[in-house]
Amino acid sequence: MPPRLSPTAAATFRDCPQLYLFRNLWRLPEPPSKVLEKGSLVHAALEKVFEAPPEERAGRLHDVLRDEWRKKRREAPKSGTAPSLVEALFASVEEEREWGLECLRLLDNWLAAEDPAAMPHGARYGEI
Repeated sequence: MPPRLSPTAAATFRDCPQLYLFRNLWRLPEPPSKVLEKGSLVHAALEKVFEAPPEERAGRLHDVLRDEWRKKRREAPKSGTAPSLVEALFASVEEEREWGLECLRLLDNWLAAEDPAAMPHGARYGEI
């Protein structure tokens, strides 16, 4: 049994115990998902931007997201025969571009609700 159980894992167990087994205990690889990648990328950008001084955070957020996506795009596939992440997720450059713009809009929504400069220096996104 895992040392802790997230709300998502608990919901997965409730909805489908077999999926919980595959995903949380056996940790079987799953095909990439645009939605999961978007959430991971946006969260990574929010976590990373808090390394900047408070007054620079809002202005750097979009660039941090772009940098995080560039890093992710360069990662080698987990298997030599697997397609790259970009190939697995997007049918065209335009589709990837639109997805990226959706990520930026999510950050803009966050900025409309929060002022990252008002958050204490050294604060972590997950602690707020």
